[in-house]
Amino acid sequence: MDKVVKTTYKIKVLTGLHIGAGKEGFEIGEMDNPIVKEFDSGIPYIPGSSIKGKMRFLLEKKYKGDQEKSLMVEELFGQSAEVDNKKMTIVLIRDGFVSEDLRQELWERLKEGEPITEEKTEVSLRGGKSNPRPIERVPKGYEFEFEVVFRFYEVDDEEERKKFIELFEEGLSLLEEDYLGGSGSRGYGKVKIEKNE
Repeated sequence: MDKVVKTTYKIKVLTGLHIGAGKEGFEIGEMDNPIVKEFDSGIPYIPGSSIKGKMRFLLEKKYKGDQEKSLMVEELFGQSAEVDNKKMTIVLIRDGFVSEDLRQELWERLKEGEPITEEKTEVSLRGGKSNPRPIERVPKGYEFEFEVVFRFYEVDDEEERKKFIELFEEGLSLLEEDYLGGSGSRGYGKVKIEKNE
């Protein structure tokens, strides 16, 4: 196995997906919960940090108390700043973008003034009063592709390398069983993840 292994994966959105862009303030009638979009095109994308962060959280939760697996999760996704003699983070997860075909279709829709995302109103309670809030989502059916790079510069053993890849793929399975982005308890963020052949 090479020192650097690259693989691409596809994420298919099965229920509306909300990965928030954050916003300090908004005007009445404006969207107060926008999603992350490419700066130049306005087309949604999935930050690699969102995928990586959720996978790490799920694996850490599963293996809490298992010192060997916990150390592997730490090496795979990155060690904390307090660790002396830190090892290089093994996995890099690139941002996920739509395919060129879908990009062209979305670009045409944007030029025609048609929406390419959906808006869902959720009601939250604040101070005993209902508070309807519009939330922007990536609709069901979108597909994003992202690259994963395994950097095995400090892992010489072939079997150990395979274990890190298996742990990563387990994280992908846990992510499919859980949700990506926000509001998973409301049904958002169910995804299907497949390796590109």
